[in-house]
Amino acid sequence: MSALLSDSKAFENTMAANFQCVLDSINLASAVMKSQNPKGGCILLRSSTMGLLGDVVPSAYSISQAAAIGVIRAKAAELAGHGVRVNAISQHANVHKRMLKSIFPHAEDDHLEHMINKYIMTKMATEEDVANAAVYLASDYGKSLTGNNLILNGEFTTP
Repeated sequence: MSALLSDSKAFENTMAANFQCVLDSINLASAVMKSQNPKGGCILLRSSTMGLLGDVVPSAYSISQAAAIGVIRAKAAELAGHGVRVNAISQHANVHKRMLKSIFPHAEDDHLEHMINKYIMTKMATEEDVANAAVYLASDYGKSLTGNNLILNGEFTTP
């Protein structure tokens, strides 16, 4: 078991930052949308492809991102009857070893090298790509989409 998973306080902090905040944000935004806008609305969140890549290094971060994607889908189903759509955008980013070490502080160097070699690509989605995806999801063009995690993966294929 990963050292990070055995550190319950670090796990709780990561879940609070990456999962509980997503749930709280959806609950607060949807309450306003349901009370003030009879037509509903659209809630967009950012997520991470690390929630889809739990096999890399089991970590609180990967688990929290997977949980956030799960709650986005669950809340989308719950809020659909109120006309509130809930979607996420996950941008697969090119990261370096130092950044990975900050996310996975207990990972061995060979695990970090494995992640870089297996999961990092040369062509990535840009911030402009993320903005365009957000405009699409929030517009009438995306009106039939809810509970989705739009993955902007460049040259990398996520499971």
